Amino acid sequence: MKDHTDVHVLIIEDDPILGDLVELIIKKSFTVHLAATGEQADAYLEAHDTPDIILIDIILPDANGFDILRKIRSHPTHQSALCVMFTNLSQESDKKRAFELGADEYFVKADLDLDKLPDILYQLLEQRRSGVVDRSPGADAPE
Repeated sequence: MKDHTDVHVLIIEDDPILGDLVELIIKKSFTVHLAATGEQADAYLEAHDTPDIILIDIILPDANGFDILRKIRSHPTHQSALCVMFTNLSQESDKKRAFELGADEYFVKADLDLDKLPDILYQLLEQRRSGVVDRSPGADAPE
């Protein structure tokens, strides 16, 4: 696994076990920040530079991940972040809505091999930087 600790990732995830697991897996490669609520995510984004990647759970105790995504995409500075939805919602309508709001990728938690997440995120970031990210619904995730 490559070291990309100059890349900052904000994980917005309310499940403490899953949040800690994802943090543990990707902090080997990236600098990681964890927010368990929409309020914590807002506070982080107000106090820090824009993270390179934001993983967003849709169902949070105090917020809706779609609203968080909408807020990020309308913010003059934070709109440049790579936004990846990371959720249990697997309906095509949810995926479509996420892409319409500006998500760069959409992962259903149960379908994702977490050990591959650092490489997938870095590949998405590199594609974004080179201008070749496909935001269309149903676009395949990098292998």
